[in-house]
Amino acid sequence: MLVCGYAVEHDVFVFWDAALRIDFAYSTNLQVRTANVEAAAASGVRVRQDRRLKTGMEVVICAPSQLVVEAIEERASSGEAESRGKGVPATQGQPYVRPSSGGSATPTSRVFRFDPDAIDRGTNAHRKVQNQLADAVRARGWQPLSPSDSDPLVDVGWIAADAAWIAEVKSLTPTNEERQLRLGLGQVLSYAHLVDWGFENNPVLAVEREPSSAYWPDLCESHGVALSWPDVFDELLDTCV
Repeated sequence: MLVCGYAVEHDVFVFWDAALRIDFAYSTNLQVRTANVEAAAASGVRVRQDRRLKTGMEVVICAPSQLVVEAIEERASSGEAESRGKGVPATQGQPYVRPSSGGSATPTSRVFRFDPDAIDRGTNAHRKVQNQLADAVRARGWQPLSPSDSDPLVDVGWIAADAAWIAEVKSLTPTNEERQLRLGLGQVLSYAHLVDWGFENNPVLAVEREPSSAYWPDLCESHGVALSWPDVFDELLDTCV
């Protein structure tokens, strides 16, 4: 038996553990953290939440609609695996997939139904910055990484000095700069929370150029995010050792 709910506004399914709900009363309130539903919608991966019930420890699974089959399979087997309290455990990404000049390298099956970043990923500026960062990482002797199928849509990642670096790339124009920076900051914080490559995650917001508003470096730093652009990629990578 499945006990599930659906958050229409986020297109996310939530699965509770029916085996732990022996006396399921009429109109009983089932709960899940809003942040986990939003994280599943924003990142495109399954998100797990631990809840202690009188009948035992429950793992609540939040899954975007495109992963509902995998979520049901996980729900059926979740009692056999230890809960990690984060996104679904993943390997350390996969070798970097270089976006071509003709379009995005992101598989269409992994693009959100409502993806505010889809257009940006398709711009030449975005691909150029993404490849510049990957090339700079490789030049230091590290392997640039793209996300695996179970990872959120990280643009570039790498492992250095026993830490994982998770980068979100954003192109900037005079008319969209503030929106892009705000979107990128939120995305990279979400990704750094969800990625599980076995190391501490360090979020990086890599943009096309230095932002025109001087407060952005301080704002990013206050949230533990490194803000960088091609002219200072070397300075960023100097901090990774």
